[in-house]
Amino acid sequence: MHKQWAEAERRYAEVAEGYPETVAAPEAVYWRGVSRYKGANDHMALGGVAKELREKYPESVWTLKSSIWLE
Repeated sequence: MHKQWAEAERRYAEVAEGYPETVAAPEAVYWRGVSRYKGANDHMALGGVAKELREKYPESVWTLKSSIWLE
């Protein structure tokens, strides 16, 4: 809502990196990527996030949601 994309990206990264074995980690990776995309308007970031999710969390619903970002 406040469009503080860099701050959001940083906070999601903290969760993803600090708690990689939790159920919150894949969601944090997903939203970190969305924040990066929104802040930089760089759609290439989304493909990298989808690949990361596929590698680290293949069974997560967030991996499935991000699959549309793969080309």
